[in-house]
This record gives sequence, C-alpha cells and structure tokens, in this order.
Amino acid sequence: MSSTIQYILIICVYFAAMLGIGVFFSKRNNTKSDYFLAKDKLPPAVIAFSFSATQMSGSSYLGCVGTMHSLGLAYAPVSITSAAAPWFCYVLVGDRVCRISSRLKCMTLSDLFEERFGKRAGLASLLIMIVAIVPVLTAQLKAAGTAFETIIGIPYLTTILVFGVIVIIYTLVGGMFAVAWTDMIQGVLMMLGMVMLVPIVLGATGGISGAYASFTTNNPTMATFDGGGKPLLWIISGFLVYGFYQIGGQPAAITRFQTTTQPEKLKKSLVWSVLFQSVVYIGVSTLGICSMALFPDLAAPDMALPNLISHFLPPLLGGVVLAAALGAMMSTIDSVLLMASSLFVNNIWGKALRKPNDDKAAIHVGRIVVIILGLLGTLFAIKPPAAILWLVTMGFSLMAGAFTFPLLLGVWVKGLTPAGGNGPERRPAASGHDGYDRWRGLHRDLVCHRLQHVWEPQRLCRRHLAGGGGLSRVAGGPAGRLKIYRPPGAGEAGHPFRGSGCAQQRLTTRERRPLCRLIAPVSGSPRRMPPS
Repeated sequence: MSSTIQYILIICVYFAAMLGIGVFFSKRNNTKSDYFLAKDKLPPAVIAFSFSATQMSGSSYLGCVGTMHSLGLAYAPVSITSAAAPWFCYVLVGDRVCRISSRLKCMTLSDLFEERFGKRAGLASLLIMIVAIVPVLTAQLKAAGTAFETIIGIPYLTTILVFGVIVIIYTLVGGMFAVAWTDMIQGVLMMLGMVMLVPIVLGATGGISGAYASFTTNNPTMATFDGGGKPLLWIISGFLVYGFYQIGGQPAAITRFQTTTQPEKLKKSLVWSVLFQSVVYIGVSTLGICSMALFPDLAAPDMALPNLISHFLPPLLGGVVLAAALGAMMSTIDSVLLMASSLFVNNIWGKALRKPNDDKAAIHVGRIVVIILGLLGTLFAIKPPAAILWLVTMGFSLMAGAFTFPLLLGVWVKGLTPAGGNGPERRPAASGHDGYDRWRGLHRDLVCHRLQHVWEPQRLCRRHLAGGGGLSRVAGGPAGRLKIYRPPGAGEAGHPFRGSGCAQQRLTTRERRPLCRLIAPVSGSPRRMPPS
C-alpha cells in the first residue's frame, strides 16, 4: 500500500469521526441555548480543550513553526506567552464573564457589551466580529489546502472544498455539543502529534544541543532574541499580543466562559488549558529551531512542518500528525462559524429585526448562517494571501484592539460609563429597569459574593436585584431613607422579589453604609454614590 493511500485512509477515518460526532449530538439540540452554548452540559475538560483549541488555529501548527524558521529566537517570546494565554483569559475575565452572563442571560459577547455600554456598543462589537471572521476562516482553509497538497499531493482546490464542507456539516448539525467535543478530540490529537514528532526530529538533529548548534551555524543573526537587530519593543509587543490581547482577540474562545453558570468548572478547566497549550507551544518552538537546522534553504516557511512530517515519519504516524494539524484548523473554523451564527440569530434576527426567535426558528436560521459564512470563507480561500500567520493576524488585531480593554475594564471597573465604551452618548433617565444601573449593582454583588456574614438589608437587595429592581435616595426625604423599586411581577409566587421587603424602608446610618457599597442608585448621576 502506497504512502499516499495510507495518508488518505487515516484522514478519511478522522473526517468520518468528526461527522459522526456531529450527527450523534444533533439529537441534544432541543433549545437555542443547547445549540449555541450547550449551557451547563459540558464537563471542565471539554470546556478547556475547546477554549484552547479554538485559540490555537492553523497558525499554531503550520504558522508558528514556519515563522520560527523565518525569524529565529526573536519569535520565542510569542510561543512562551501563547502558552500562558489561558492565565490572562481565565483569571482576568473568565470568572466574571461567566457570572455576569448567567445573571443577565447573555448568550453572546455582543449581549454583554450591550448590557454594559448600551446598544451602540453591542452593534459595533457585532459588526467587528462578523467582519473579522472571514480572514480567519480563509486562513484556516488555506493552511489545510497547503498541508494536503504538500504531503499527500491532493490538489489545493479539492482539499479546501472537501475540508470546508465537512466542517460546515458537523457544525450546523451538532451545534456547540459537536463543536466542543470535536475540539477536545482535535486537542488530544494535537498533543499526541507533538509527543510523537518532537523526539524523532530531535534525534535527527543530534538532540537539543545539536539542533541549536546547527541553527546558529546556518543562521547566526537569528540565534539571538533581538532577531538580528529587531528593537526590544518588537519583542515586548509580541509577548503582549499573543498573551494578554487574547482576551479580546479571540471572542470565539471567550464565548466558552458563557457555556456554564458554575465558575468552579472554570478553575478546573484552567489546569487543562495550561497543560494543553504548554505541550503544543513548546513542541512547535522546538520544531521551528530543528526545521531551520534541517532545511536551511526552505523557500516557503509554511512548508516547514509538512516537510518534517513527510521526511521523518512513516505514513501511518504522519497521518496522525497531519490529522492533528487539521484539528488545529477545524477547531477554529467550527467555533468561529458557531459564534457568527449565534451573533446573527440573537443580536440581528431577534433584536434588530424583531423576527420570531423561538427555539426552532433560532436553530433553523443559525444553520443557514453557518452554511453562508462557511461557503464565503471557502470562496476567499481559493486565492488567499501567501502568509498564513499574518492572514490570521489581520482579523486578530482588529478584534484585539476593539474588545480587550472594553471587556476587561467593563467587568472590573465599576465607574466605567457607556461613554467610555462607545463614545459620548446621552443616557436616558434612570429607572428601576435601566441596564447600566443593574450592571453597577451586579458589579458590587460580584465583589461581595464571598462574604459569609452580611447585613439583612444586603441580603434583601440581592434578592431584589435578581428580580430586576433598583434602589435610590428618596428626593427630599430624610438622609437615612431609601426607596426600593418594585419590578413587574413582584410579590407573585416564585418571583425572587417576593415578600414584604418590597415596601419603603427606613434604614439607620449603620445599616445604610454597607448597603450603599453593594447596590448602586438607580436615579441621579451614575458617577455618584449615596453618602455613607
């Protein structure tokens, strides 16, 4: 049996498994929450692998090895900080995005921006994400076509058409269940690919010392972290962009924090994410240095990994590593397609156009969007730019610059106003249902959620806030008097704001001080707090 046939058989088995997962999980999509988020139905390891596999696109397997081959050690900080990216995302925004999304019923990041900064910010975030999606899809398809053409010899056009159709099918059929579970399988294959390929390649170069010696002999100017004269700022910016700016640059990955209402799951997921990304990024950095020692005159840097696979692995093992590279691309494509679908259904179809948005209609429209965007990305991939990594960077930079600080400051800074999120905007008079004031109250609740002993007024206002109510000083009233607004349905059975606590209450100064630290006023200037 020829090596080409062996490669094709392994890839066919891999594709069949992905389609089977999509069909299997299609029966679990009973609601739009199931289809777009699989809410509270994914274990921590699946959330972790789906988050990291979404971040680690074709640029991680093909692009990083090729760029390390071109730039040398100057690119090493990028690999190091990419492995640390989960720390930035989970620790700085993960817990709060999870809690806030579950409280305010946000299904997309645009919902979260709209609640925090107003409708204009929600619309702007929606447009930016949809515009940036096409370059990301194009890059992944281009990477797949390049790998297949180099290793197996299948024509580029045939590859991207087959690859694109398979990803579109299992994504539109299985939704988040299929996307997350296939991401986990693809992540395991990515780790397995590094574990198999790195020792073999190191053996061919004489170990780490031998690889570095050959590397410095062939490219002495690239054997330093300044890359032969690159400024220090270039290295620092690479460290920040691929670590810290993953907070906003990968909204499809951040969406994984909205798949659960249990922050405890995210703590377990963080461990899996760090382990996964550390193994992969250490592996690709090592392969990049080895490829420079083994193939110093390689014409196209993106061909570094395909050449390593074809030269040093037998077809069966090479097929597994190639499947791992395909997994890096597929995991990004399916996540981006599903994110775009949920954005259109929830924020355009349901809110802007006010179309029927029940579960059946939402899933149907979402699947149509997946097909349209998938075909559009495939069309652009027929003649894309040459460099895979920089193609991904185009879309990444747009989203990182637009979302990182609004998202980070929005969930941490209580005084950040809508004007800080989307420019000057006149805010309507506050009421008991004003989203901005509910957010401020929620911020204080998040700050105090670990308190074991609280004043009775604090417990009352937490129940009150959950019911959509608000709190403000009574105009012209005594200094110790606060007015509590009743939301619709208050007092009814099962409503969180049920009971006699809905009436006006006269609170002492001692009671009012901790109360004012917890709940924001719903009238007056948003910058002013009640006196303590």
